[in-house]
Amino acid sequence: MFLFADNAFLRAADAESIVGEWQSLELGGSAVGARMKSLTFSFRGDGTFTASAIMADGKTDRHSGKYKAADGVCELTVGNEGVQKGTYSLADGILTIHDPNSNSWVKFKRAASEPSDGKAAK
Repeated sequence: MFLFADNAFLRAADAESIVGEWQSLELGGSAVGARMKSLTFSFRGDGTFTASAIMADGKTDRHSGKYKAADGVCELTVGNEGVQKGTYSLADGILTIHDPNSNSWVKFKRAASEPSDGKAAK
């Protein structure tokens, strides 16, 4: 999985801007391009997340943990794997996550059930 296989990480300008469900559009780089078919992230307002990937072999890889996002940096903690850091950008409704360690990236769009403003439906 992009997040876990090669220490993929995020950067956030604003934690609230990433809250919601995200579905991958494009995957690239050695850590993700040939290793998985799709990736879904769910960032919740309480600082927790879940991630699910459909791997190239058809198996599903799921993980969850906590995240913090401020001042352009997002830190993810998955179990006792330690804190992971990286970069991301959000422009025109597209979330791009970049792993600077492996030079891999994933572009996401909000999941179809998510409102475009990122606020959870009631």
